[in-house]
Amino acid sequence: MPFVEIQGARIFYKERGKGDPIVLVPGLGGHSLAFNPIFGILARKMRVIGFDPRGLGRSEGGEGDTGLQRQVEDLVGLLNELGIVRASFLGVSFGAIVVREMALAHRDRVEKLILCSPPMGRKDHLALVTRTIRTILENFPPEEAMMKFLELAVSERYATENRERLLDIVRWDPLDEKRKRIMEAQLEIIEGDEGKWPLDELPTLVIAGCEDKLLGPGEIIWLKSQMGQRKFVAIPHVGHNPILEAPQRVATEILVFCSPKAHLFP
Repeated sequence: MPFVEIQGARIFYKERGKGDPIVLVPGLGGHSLAFNPIFGILARKMRVIGFDPRGLGRSEGGEGDTGLQRQVEDLVGLLNELGIVRASFLGVSFGAIVVREMALAHRDRVEKLILCSPPMGRKDHLALVTRTIRTILENFPPEEAMMKFLELAVSERYATENRERLLDIVRWDPLDEKRKRIMEAQLEIIEGDEGKWPLDELPTLVIAGCEDKLLGPGEIIWLKSQMGQRKFVAIPHVGHNPILEAPQRVATEILVFCSPKAHLFP
């Protein structure tokens, strides 16, 4: 398995395909496996890089090493180790905050941004969301907590029709104590986020599910109102995890947006 050494930790990564590079940054407590549904589709046209954030999945590191600045430094280190000067970045949920910070700190290394289900709703609503997730983490045993977390992240229809698949995810992607502590730290980052979304001159695509139970319909409408001339795609009948529920649609939107001939703004 491929690893790179970044600031004292071995970071797992995987890559496939040729073309313009895109780096995939997972959401709350997530790692590279979250992108399996779209990885191969994107790799038909792009050089796709997935990785396990520090302390998660197969990467080394403790929960004390997972602040935003360190995560941005790890992204820069990953680019450097792979010989990539500039890349597009896909950030999902919490990962959208990470790629936004990457763009703010290292604009010259970022080609385009794709924000999937970004946690950029109004403060009072985001506080309710983080309290709900924290309650699940603190009050349920690991397998039950993971299932409840997955059910929150998908639409009711998907949860009903794909319960066995969700159970499989619970089994092969367990929620251990270290992962829970990292998720707690990530929730604190979301709660303290000042919402500096994104740079006006940076081509940005936002993807959201119309049945997102975490953001909610009102926040989706508000989110769209904040986008201005940035491209916004709302996928019907899909929850907070469009990559799991609608991988072909998500991958197609990304490939079109990242194409050199794409119209960057509507």
